[in-house]
Amino acid sequence: MPNFSARLRLKKPTPSDGFDTDTIAANWQLVDDFPGTWISAAASPPAWGIPHTGMLWSQSDTGIVWLWNGTSFVRPYSVGSIGSASRTSNFTEAVGTFTTVVQKTGAVVPAGGRRVMLVANWSNITGNNVELRFLRGATVLHDWNWPTGSGGSMTIIDAAVTTGTYTYAFQMRTTSTTSTMVAAATYPIQLEIIEI
Repeated sequence: MPNFSARLRLKKPTPSDGFDTDTIAANWQLVDDFPGTWISAAASPPAWGIPHTGMLWSQSDTGIVWLWNGTSFVRPYSVGSIGSASRTSNFTEAVGTFTTVVQKTGAVVPAGGRRVMLVANWSNITGNNVELRFLRGATVLHDWNWPTGSGGSMTIIDAAVTTGTYTYAFQMRTTSTTSTMVAAATYPIQLEIIEI
């Protein structure tokens, strides 16, 4: 009587079992039915068709996993953080012009059409109220007003981004004379860029 393997439940004949081609064929069918994961470089994708639907391709050089849906590859998972930047000193703006508080250059958005979430946080703003802004390159993604005397965290989704390398920036301008965003090593101004 054969034993069974732990994962795929393949039949493992014992020495006293006779040779059985049906057992061999059933084992090979189980192996063929198992989706598994194909591993290769991004430049060498597998050539799959309908029978491979549901199989995964792991790119050994990018670390990105793709799912074959029967006609094309789709990304079932995000890569998470694609960049961050911080400032550990106060930032003062006294002209009324949007000025970069913190930025991340070289944030790589991988292929796959997923969105990017931007998160900025700070501990306090002193002086006058401010206007805050997120940018991707020169493209304004969002503006909003923020009161003095408070810290905060703002999150937006960059849904229009495509594959490429970008600079993301978090900017501030005073609404009157002078505004300071407070920061130190123990409470920095942070910008996080996350593929979701």
